[in-house]
Amino acid sequence: FIIADTETHECTTYTNREGNISCKSRFDEQIDWFAENMVVPEERAYYRRYFDIDTLTGRIAEEGICRMTCSVIYKNDRRTFAITATLIDDPGKNEKPPFLFLCAQDITSIKRMKETNQLLLFHNQHDKLTGLLNRAAAEKRIREQLYAGSGKAGNTFILIDIDRFKHINDRYGHLTGD
Repeated sequence: FIIADTETHECTTYTNREGNISCKSRFDEQIDWFAENMVVPEERAYYRRYFDIDTLTGRIAEEGICRMTCSVIYKNDRRTFAITATLIDDPGKNEKPPFLFLCAQDITSIKRMKETNQLLLFHNQHDKLTGLLNRAAAEKRIREQLYAGSGKAGNTFILIDIDRFKHINDRYGHLTGD
């Protein structure tokens, strides 16, 4: 977390105990430290432009909560961080401008889980040998396509018979053939 004074640009950074983050007292110094020490080189310039405090507070004032993702090297691994930024008020000081509040979250495990689930779904729906849809997935896709047509537009379904495939079914069984 970072909380920054939008007038003086002084900031306080809060981290977990595991990270090796150097905490700076000014927002621009903290952003520069993150850019140089964590953000991957190809994203550093964009990261610095995005977190220019005046530009960011203007964007938040127009759009509300702002979110961005960036790639970082953290714990010797390339990870994706989602960073949320908003403006918050000090409840005791209504006349004071709002503070900038940033929260960074490591979303790598969520991203990797999604990729694993997509791979599992692919393997569940495709034949390992040919890479084609398996019988259950093919039947589902055919039903979806046949019923998706509007009343006026027709659908066509073509079934192709593979020559001499019968001997595979006879030798290994229909389940293997399917």
